[in-house]
Amino acid sequence: MMRNRAEMAFSIAVLVATITNCGPGGTGTGTPGTTSAAWNKLNNSSNGMPDYPVRAALVDSSDPSSLYVGTYVNGVYFSTDSGQSWQHNANNLFTTNSRYVRCLLEAGPYLFAGTEDGAHFITKVELLNNGLWTSLTQNILPQNSSIASLCLGPSNRSTPRVFVSSNTGGIHLIEIPLQTGLQWSRTVDATATSALTLRMASDPNKKHLFAGTTGGAVRRYESSGLDSWLVRAGSQSSLNIGQINSLALVDPTNVDTDLLVGAAGGAYRLSWVNSGWQATSLGLNHGSVQLLKISPIHPSILIAESAGQLHRFDGAQWSTLNMQGFSPLPAYDCYLLSPSRIYVGSLNGLWHTDQVGL
Repeated sequence: MMRNRAEMAFSIAVLVATITNCGPGGTGTGTPGTTSAAWNKLNNSSNGMPDYPVRAALVDSSDPSSLYVGTYVNGVYFSTDSGQSWQHNANNLFTTNSRYVRCLLEAGPYLFAGTEDGAHFITKVELLNNGLWTSLTQNILPQNSSIASLCLGPSNRSTPRVFVSSNTGGIHLIEIPLQTGLQWSRTVDATATSALTLRMASDPNKKHLFAGTTGGAVRRYESSGLDSWLVRAGSQSSLNIGQINSLALVDPTNVDTDLLVGAAGGAYRLSWVNSGWQATSLGLNHGSVQLLKISPIHPSILIAESAGQLHRFDGAQWSTLNMQGFSPLPAYDCYLLSPSRIYVGSLNGLWHTDQVGL
C-alpha cells in the first residue's frame, strides 16, 4: 500500500523563470497562448512497469533512449528503448522504505537514488545487468532517514561526491565508499533537518551550495575547500514567500548567477544584493510551485504548473499546454529532453509528449 498519501497529493509545479516577451532575466507579465499536446503513457501491465506512481524521472545524459524512473512503491525501473519496455532493479534496496524513491541523480557512470531509507548508488552497467545497489549513507545517517534532495559536490577523485539532505541528519557531503570500506564524508549543516532543507542546488565549481527551507529561507553555503562549509550571513532570514520547494541556477555555468525558486507563494527569481537575497516575483502565482525543471539541453525551455495547468516557455513567449490524453493529474516530476519532448512522472506512471513545435 502506498505510504505518505498526504505527501503524494501535491500537483506538478515547475518554476518558469521568465514571462511573455522576456528572456530568463525578464520580469514582465503576459497571458499565455494555447498549444496542442498529445500525451502517451509509456508504461502498462504488459511492458514491464505497472501503474506505479513515478516520483522521479531521468534521461541518461549520454543516451537519450535510456530512461530511469523512481517509483514511490517499488524502487527503480529503467528502459533502454525510450520507454517501449521496462526492466526492474531494486536489488539490495534493503528495506521496504528504500523502495520508496524520492529523487534520482546521474553522475557519470553512476546512478543515485534518494529513498525513504537513505541514499543508494549503482553503476549503470550494474543496473543493466541486474546488479546490486550499495548504500551511500549507511553508518552516516540514522536508519529510515528520508532523503529530500541529492546534488553533485566537489571531488578530487574519479568517484563523485554527493550532497545529501535528509530529515534527520541535515546536509552531508559524501563520497562513494572505497574498496577498503573507508568512506569520506563531511557534515555541511547538521541543523538543516526535515523542518528546514527540502531542495538543493550547487554551482558548477561546487564551491557554493544553496538549500531551501520550509520557513521560506534560502541558505547560501560557501567553501574554500572540501572540508569547511559556512552559511553566508544574511541568507538565513525568511523571504516571506512560503516554503521553498525547488531551486535552480539561472545560468548553470556562472557561479554568480541568480536563483530560480518555486515556493508556496509562487515563482521567484532571487538576486544577492549587498548582504541578502532580493526576491522578484515571476508571475504564475496562482498557487504553490512545487518543483522546478529547466531543460538541461535547451536552458531557454522551461515548464511550469500554475493552478493545475501546465505552461511552457520557449525562449520568446508563454504557451498553455493542452493536456489532452494525459490522465490523471497530479504529476510529480518532469524532464525536458528537447524543445518538443517532455517526460512527466505522474500518479500512474511515466507520460511523454513529442510534437515538433510544441
